[in-house]
Amino acid sequence: PSKMIVSAAGNIDHDKFVEKITSSMKNLPKGNLKHREKAKYQGGEYRENKKLEQIHLILGFQGLDFYDKEIAKLL
Repeated sequence: PSKMIVSAAGNIDHDKFVEKITSSMKNLPKGNLKHREKAKYQGGEYRENKKLEQIHLILGFQGLDFYDKEIAKLL
């Protein structure tokens, strides 16, 4: 929760939105900010055919860790 970002767009009441998010997330675990678990990448596929003229595609792959010394070469 300390690293979570919640955003909204459109015609919303800011104060009501903040109150709703705050009240609905009171019981989330705080977590340990000092420990980061390395992501585990594995292949997978999910397909669902619908009568639509659009596609939603998500690709994910392993890259450099943010704290890796080599990351500076990419920036």
